[in-house]
Amino acid sequence: MSQVDSNIDVTNLPKRRHMPFMNQEEFDQYYVVCPSPKIRHRKRKIVSKFCYPFLSVANFIRFFTSFMPIIKWIRRYRWKSWFAGDLLAGITVGIMHVPQGIAYAILTGVDPVYGLYSSFFPIFFYMIFGTSKHVSVGSIAIISLMSGTSLEHIHSAIFEEHLHDEGQYIDKAAKEGITSLDIRNLTLAVPFRLSTVSAIEIITALTFCTGIIQLAMAVLRVEFVASYLSDQVVSGFSTGASVHVIIAQLDKAIQVTVSRTSGPGNMLVHFVEVIQKAGEMNKVTALISLCAMIFLYLGKDIINVRLQKRIPVAIPFELLLVIIVTAVSYIFNFQENYGVTIVNSVPVGLPVAHIPRLDLMPWVIKDAVEIAFVIVAVHLSMCKVFNRRHKYKTDNNQELYALGLMATLSSCFYTYPVCSALGRSMVNDESGAHTQLAALFSCLLVLVVILWLGPLLQALPMCILAVIIIFSMKNVFKKSKELRELWKVSKIDFIIWLGCFLCTLFTDVMWGLGLSVIFALLTTVFRTQWPQWHMLAKLKGTKYYRDCGRYKNVVEHENIRVLRFDAPLLFTNVDHFRNAVERSVVKYPLARLPTAGSFNESDHVDVHTKTFGKKIASIGSFLSNYTSTPPVRRVEHLVIDCSGFTFIDFMSVNSLKEIFHHMKSEGVKLYFAGAKSGFSSFPSPF
Repeated sequence: MSQVDSNIDVTNLPKRRHMPFMNQEEFDQYYVVCPSPKIRHRKRKIVSKFCYPFLSVANFIRFFTSFMPIIKWIRRYRWKSWFAGDLLAGITVGIMHVPQGIAYAILTGVDPVYGLYSSFFPIFFYMIFGTSKHVSVGSIAIISLMSGTSLEHIHSAIFEEHLHDEGQYIDKAAKEGITSLDIRNLTLAVPFRLSTVSAIEIITALTFCTGIIQLAMAVLRVEFVASYLSDQVVSGFSTGASVHVIIAQLDKAIQVTVSRTSGPGNMLVHFVEVIQKAGEMNKVTALISLCAMIFLYLGKDIINVRLQKRIPVAIPFELLLVIIVTAVSYIFNFQENYGVTIVNSVPVGLPVAHIPRLDLMPWVIKDAVEIAFVIVAVHLSMCKVFNRRHKYKTDNNQELYALGLMATLSSCFYTYPVCSALGRSMVNDESGAHTQLAALFSCLLVLVVILWLGPLLQALPMCILAVIIIFSMKNVFKKSKELRELWKVSKIDFIIWLGCFLCTLFTDVMWGLGLSVIFALLTTVFRTQWPQWHMLAKLKGTKYYRDCGRYKNVVEHENIRVLRFDAPLLFTNVDHFRNAVERSVVKYPLARLPTAGSFNESDHVDVHTKTFGKKIASIGSFLSNYTSTPPVRRVEHLVIDCSGFTFIDFMSVNSLKEIFHHMKSEGVKLYFAGAKSGFSSFPSPF
């Protein structure tokens, strides 16, 4: 603690146990402050880091192989102890990939075969570039829904652009006096034809652009940006998006035809239309969906739960459902006899590599940014879960490279954006996976389906895929059980979760994500703008100073007040700080307070109020009980505990100067204690 105008000769300080009080300048001189590193040293370090790979061939090889962690961990692989677990886990997760990939392809808006491709190529590439041993990447409902929503937006935008170009050509022809238009000329005059852009081309361009954005994040080392998507933001957004997923699949589950809508409120419009057309549903399809839902509930929530201690892996009831219903549909010819919509053709073989359409980049980049950020946030949070569980560390920046390379390379093979999924990752872990090699066996199983077993899925009813998607959303809603605990721990976080959920629920997933992030950031701004401040007092019988609104037995001196402001001092809250200082120097004569001059060290002030810390009112919180008594200014010394000032801007420094001179004119000496280096580095305004 120090008064600004004190003078101490630091060269003649006595060497004793209890040092005299010093101001900040004298303290820095006495203990010799180390200078901060100069900017040129930092620049030199950054430049040398980027130039290091090109200094020698060995450095370049070392740098290149650092992007492929598989080279490191495969050398240390324990074949005897790890291989069996990785094999079992890989086969188990691969079985899950087949029905989920097909189902989420429908949610994305592309043919089922592309779901199989998306369950093969991204997994293989992540095995090479990823550092997490247990996460399972692949199809995930939220990302598939965002991709499908993006597909609708982009398709509509391209169609509008196409109509605009055709309209301009027709107007131009009319002005030139052409009475008849040749369709071939019209086609040539409008180079960007909607008929030449398929859904999978838009999706692969979206995947490619998503990967480029993630690679840019890795190069710029901005993985911290994903922290803006906190757990509450992701959870609230995911729960709201899950409602969209369920409602989007209702028409397929009962087989009714509804119009396609997009934009804010589309979920409500879609739901109302499904209810209105419920009388037109295919009763056989609805019955199949109901039986499939009961089958999954009995199998996954009852049988698997009871058998989990007896057998090492869970029974793949989703795959069993697909096999059984496909066989029954083929035998009884559901499509022709009952009008049930089926998958139909499933191509056999791997696709030929191609370069995504780069001319679609301007159309997809906006949605690609949102999808890329969600994938990064979900994936890194998933990595943290298994880092804590198995006590190993993943390289977050390398994970960005892995996600980016996985997306850009797999987009050449007709895939949609994928991400790590908690359900598959937990199954992978519980099945005995030790390394990323488990992903190889998952890829091999999916490859078998792609090369030989695909045609067997032609008779699969589409409603089964809708049921699988709807049932998988059950795990997302389980997180809502944590809301009661979240309310107890942090009401602000509870409000963030609820706000993100409602923003996503009543808009669409693309709008909901942006609004969720903005809402979460606003709560941070509000907490910074109106932070808590406390009056500190000495605990009775100790030398410790604590919040006198929290403890009863405190010793408060008549003419000394200690103020602590728990926030960075910024232009947004400096007026709030000024009000706190003004109120802290006003003493209201309470019946329990000793009179001036009769205050002893053993006396204490009995302060008891629940709203003290929250209302930021110190002694002023009792004003409502003593409105008839005029305030009496008795404070002569005000100590500001600066330990809460994690940062201070220049406007706040000028405000401190004004406060200092104002307090001086009022006869109050102002002191600053516990100032951090950032605060003391400002030139003294006094």
